[in-house]
Amino acid sequence: MSLFVNCSCGSRFEVEETFAGQMVSCPECQASVRVPAATPRPLRTSAYALASVLVGVTLTFTVIGSVVAVILGCVGLVSIARNRDRVTGAGYALFGIVWGLIFTGVTLMALTRGELFGLDQLRQQIMAGEVDLTGPMEVIREKDGFAITRPSSRWGVARDSLVERLNPSASLLLANVLKDSYLSVTAEVAGPVGMAHWRESVVKNFNDVPPDKVFGNGPDKARIRHFKVREVHATAPVDGAESEEMILDGREMGQARTYVVRIIKDDRNRKVYFIYAWTQSRRFPEVHPDLRKAMDSFRILKQK
Repeated sequence: MSLFVNCSCGSRFEVEETFAGQMVSCPECQASVRVPAATPRPLRTSAYALASVLVGVTLTFTVIGSVVAVILGCVGLVSIARNRDRVTGAGYALFGIVWGLIFTGVTLMALTRGELFGLDQLRQQIMAGEVDLTGPMEVIREKDGFAITRPSSRWGVARDSLVERLNPSASLLLANVLKDSYLSVTAEVAGPVGMAHWRESVVKNFNDVPPDKVFGNGPDKARIRHFKVREVHATAPVDGAESEEMILDGREMGQARTYVVRIIKDDRNRKVYFIYAWTQSRRFPEVHPDLRKAMDSFRILKQK
C-alpha cells in the first residue's frame, strides 16, 4: 500500500507505507516533508470462522456437520495466523472447533449407546402401537403350518404396519423394540432341492439381490447391505425336518448388524421355513439367548 505526501511547494508524490511517520525529501524542491501516519486497515472476520460456528450450531447432532465445523474452524485459524493484520475471528474459530469435537463425540455415543440417552425408551414409546404384547406366549400360524414361542413378555407380535416396513413377506414377525431386535418366520413351498440351494439363496438375498428387494421395501427405503457368513452349522432336526443355521455379520443402513438365519426343510409337507433373527452387532451377545430360545421353540404343526 502506498501513501501520498503533499509538499509546501505544491508537489504531491507517493511513497511506500513503510515510510509512514518518517521524514522524506520532496523530489521537486528537496525539502524535508513528514509522511503522514498510515490509517489502520479495518479487520474483517474470517468467513471460515463464522461458517464453523454456523455449521456447528445448526447441524449439531449430525456427525458430518460437526466434523465440517471442526475443519472450517481449523482452516479459519490458519487463515487468521497468515493474515493477522487483515483477518480476525480466532474466538469464533475456536468455538466452532470445540463445539464440533464435543458434539461429534456426543452424537456418535448416542448412535452407538442409545440406552444412555433414553433413545431405546423413546423408540419403545413411538413403536408401542405397532407391537402386540398380549395373548399367549406361543404364537400359532395354522395356515403356514408352524408355531413358535415368544422368548419373553418383552417380545410381542408385530402388527401389519411394522411387518410391512420390515419384512412384508413374513408369515410372522416378533419384535423387542426396547432392544431393537426382531425375528421373522417365512414359509415357502419347497421343491426337490437340497439344503445347499437354500443356503445359497439366503446369502444371495443378503448381498446380490437389489437392496430395495431384500425384504420387499420400496425404493425410498432401499437398504445398503454387505454381509459375510461367520459360520454355518447343522442343528437338531425339527419334527423330522432337516435344519441348518447361519450367522451373518455386516452393515445395513450405516449400522453393524448380526443376523441368525435358521433354515428348516420339511420334505414331508414340501415346505421350507426361514427364521431370520437380527439385531445390532453390539447387542448380539445380550440378545442372542432370546433369539436362540425362540428359534429352538419352533415346531411344525401336524397336518389335519
